[in-house]
Formats: sequence, structure tokens, C-alpha cells
Amino acid sequence: MSHKNKIDKLRSNLANVLRRLPEELAEIALDYTRDAFKKEAWDGKPWPERKNDGQRSRLFKSGSSREKVRSKSRGLLVQSGDLRRSVRILKVGIDSFTIGTDRRYAKAHNEGDTISHPGGTPYKILTDKKGDTRLAWMRKVNAANASGFTKPHPIKIPQRQFIGKSEELLREMRQHYINRISAVFR
Repeated sequence: MSHKNKIDKLRSNLANVLRRLPEELAEIALDYTRDAFKKEAWDGKPWPERKNDGQRSRLFKSGSSREKVRSKSRGLLVQSGDLRRSVRILKVGIDSFTIGTDRRYAKAHNEGDTISHPGGTPYKILTDKKGDTRLAWMRKVNAANASGFTKPHPIKIPQRQFIGKSEELLREMRQHYINRISAVFR
């Protein structure tokens, strides 16, 4: 094979790699984002714990005769899995890509926020079978069975970043880039 043919083949292989790299890097970033939900951390920093882990929760079906306790086995930011599943590659260009989600509450979780709850949610205070108020908790109920209604109050949502810039991710993408380019010259 002549030098010209070798150079042409090398040029062609390099062009193919460079054309596919943005999509490959976007997939790496998407995997990193999905792993954040599993690791409950971003860029090596763990997410803040749930405020009321281990306490009774209204997230479970009501009406059961058994006492329901929120388990630590349910991941942070995962009630239905909708947010995690909504993260996707939105755009891949020649030299860039965009990953995002269309869920309107995603920004509040990713960046942290304080939202204003308007109040008016009906609740009933429940106690254990002996009436011990130390173990009391509130459950959302319909208005007819309510013992009260919540007042307007702020709700602080801690930052649990799952998308954005990350040094770990940049290192991983840089290593993939180097490996792909150097493979062309082997």
C-alpha cells in the first residue's frame, strides 16, 4: 500500500471517528446522569439525605391495617421514576450535545429551591393505637374527614444535582476521546 493510500485511509478513519464522537460523548454523559440517581451523588458529592427518613409517610397506600414505614430502599428523587426516565439526549451537533429533561420540577431539584406552598391541604392527625401523640403524624385526607388545613408555608428543596457540569464526567469523556483518537493511529 502506498503512502498516499495509507494517509487517505488514516484521514478517512479519523473523519469517521470525529463524526461519531459527539454522539458517543453524549451517551457517556447520559449514562453518568443516570448513574447519579443510582449513586445518589454528583461529581463525587453525595446528595443530602431525605429529611424524614424512617418516619411514617403518606406516600404509601392508606387504608392498610399494617403500619407503613418509609424505607431507605427507595432512592432519593425516585417516587415514580419519571424524572430519571425523562432525562435524554436532546440535541447532538458537530461539536456539541445537549442533555436535558422536560419535567418542570427538575430545575428545582437539580439546583435547589424554596417554593411557596399555598396551604389549604386537608389533613388528619393520626396517633398510635394507644393515642400516644409522640408518634403522631399527618395524613392527607379529603376535606370532609379533615381535622385541619395546612397554612401557606415555604418548602425548601435541597440541591440534588443530577445533570450539568462535572469534573468526573469531563475526565471520563476526555479519556474516551483520547482512546478513540489514538486508536486511529495504531
